[in-house]
Amino acid sequence: MGSTGIVYIATRAQMHVEQACISARSVRRVMPDVPITLLTDQAAVPGYWDQVLRVESRGPRSCDKPLLLWRSPYERTLFLDNDTYVCADLSDVFTLLDRFDLAAVHEPHRSVDWNRRFVSADVPPSFVELNTGVLAFHQSERMIAFLSNWLALHDREYQDHGINMDQPTFRVALYRSDLRFATLPSEYNCRFHMGGYLRGQVKVLHGAYQLEPAYLKQVERALSAEGPRVHIAGRVFLQQDVGRVVRRRISRLVGRFREPQSNIWLTRLRVLRDRYVRE
Repeated sequence: MGSTGIVYIATRAQMHVEQACISARSVRRVMPDVPITLLTDQAAVPGYWDQVLRVESRGPRSCDKPLLLWRSPYERTLFLDNDTYVCADLSDVFTLLDRFDLAAVHEPHRSVDWNRRFVSADVPPSFVELNTGVLAFHQSERMIAFLSNWLALHDREYQDHGINMDQPTFRVALYRSDLRFATLPSEYNCRFHMGGYLRGQVKVLHGAYQLEPAYLKQVERALSAEGPRVHIAGRVFLQQDVGRVVRRRISRLVGRFREPQSNIWLTRLRVLRDRYVRE
């Protein structure tokens, strides 16, 4: 099958490396033998990486994913955002790459207004936006060409509109490409702080920035009920069929977790700190 491994990109601030370490630790818990590579321009924290590759970020205007993903040393790569927490084995994703060039999960919070205002109208609304926080891809010339096109689109939108979001331009680049791509189930990229649907075991929690592993384990347990279920505002509801004569479906509360508290002033201070570090 060729070489396989997991890649993180942690650039522009040391806090991103520290967050990647938390995610890599969760990988080691469930996939102890998988190789993990860190791409960074910061000081690497030892203990989790099979390989650390030094890279250069282009600063605040950079979209580091299309800029750096081609540096993956693996033939089949699973890229994880630094704010992910891995709950279960993901090895089957590498098998999927025997038939597809790329795989990702639908974005639950789609950038509808951004897509309509700034991105080319040649992409129909029915072509859904994918989340780039969990990306599986097969290294090839076609993939490198796709990353190059994605980066060019990002640079154009940043220059024209000052917007530094990578997913809408990823959507356009993917629509215009000849890549064979697969859609992963939502369990492989569970945006637990947003509303969503689950059917099987949660594989990856995404949105764990500056959250403690103990809290993330509580979220994992709350989402672990079997069967079709939805989660919203820290509550998990399971769909059930009831009634012996006349069957009907009901929703039953089967789990809950405390939603992360966000302080707008602390968030703004973190943004200013990141900007100061980059400059």
